[in-house]
Amino acid sequence: VQGNIVTTKAEIYMKESDKGKINENLIMKKDQKVDEPVPDGTLIKKPVDAPTNLDVNAFLGDTGKTKKDIDLINEIKKDHTSIMMIVNKRQDQIDLILKYWNSGDITSAMSTMKMVKDKSLIMDVFNITFAENAALDALTLDHAIVIIPLALELSKQKYECYSTAALKTIYKIYKKFADVIISSKRAPTLAGVDLAREERLKKIDAAISKFEAVQKDPIMGVLSKKTGENGSLSKKVLTA
Repeated sequence: VQGNIVTTKAEIYMKESDKGKINENLIMKKDQKVDEPVPDGTLIKKPVDAPTNLDVNAFLGDTGKTKKDIDLINEIKKDHTSIMMIVNKRQDQIDLILKYWNSGDITSAMSTMKMVKDKSLIMDVFNITFAENAALDALTLDHAIVIIPLALELSKQKYECYSTAALKTIYKIYKKFADVIISSKRAPTLAGVDLAREERLKKIDAAISKFEAVQKDPIMGVLSKKTGENGSLSKKVLTA
């Protein structure tokens, strides 16, 4: 019993004294499924004290046939080998990336991520680093040149969480290097040969081309029309 509503099987009844006090949308119809929304889109909350419309016997299976213990074990373990192969492969990939990352070789870590082509792995790395303003201080223009194409590719996936991590990474890397890029391009050219400056300008030009490739990619136009965080982030990237 909860308040004035009594739940019994698939029906909810009100006390006579309370009829009309509860919105009709919250009353479950006799043949309505528990998880099925009502016609106007309002969802019916599940009771917290007892299951509704739940056939407990359905969970027992066919009690007329007794399976041997070995058959039950084999059935439970049916997909265990495949799952363990997937988990172990992912662990090996993470270990390799961590090996490079912990040694300060971010370029090799990013190159490894590109090589394994595991989008969920890339998203996880971005979400705990660049997308959340972590590890940005360790980045150089060389790193940015590798990371931006990875993030652009991730933004094209159908899962919203992937594109969110990608857009955050692209925008925050741009914010980190924007002042350096602008000041370097505007700096007057000095007389004589400055090999260090020439090398730095080459890296800056390469980074600019990566950012421009992101802005020109059709996916940015698609994402900018979305509502919510992805739409806002893509607009920031386009106007950066």
